[in-house]
Amino acid sequence: MQNRTEFLPTGYEMTITPQPWIPVSEGLPDERELVMVGWAGRRDIGKGYLLNGKWHDPLVCKPDVNEPTHWMPLPEPPIG
Repeated sequence: MQNRTEFLPTGYEMTITPQPWIPVSEGLPDERELVMVGWAGRRDIGKGYLLNGKWHDPLVCKPDVNEPTHWMPLPEPPIG
């Protein structure tokens, strides 16, 4: 696998700062902000948002029965 910095123009440097997972016990996203969510003991992630203090699944538009334990902001979409 090639180093991605090889594709940058000379003189440019790329810095990627990974977003940390935020425990829901330490803070919550703004209402209606779509974020990535994770659950303790599970290896999958999904998207969700808070509405009136309850987590919702954007695919079904109703409260989710599985309360996430962690969340993080969505990454910036690719430009192009």
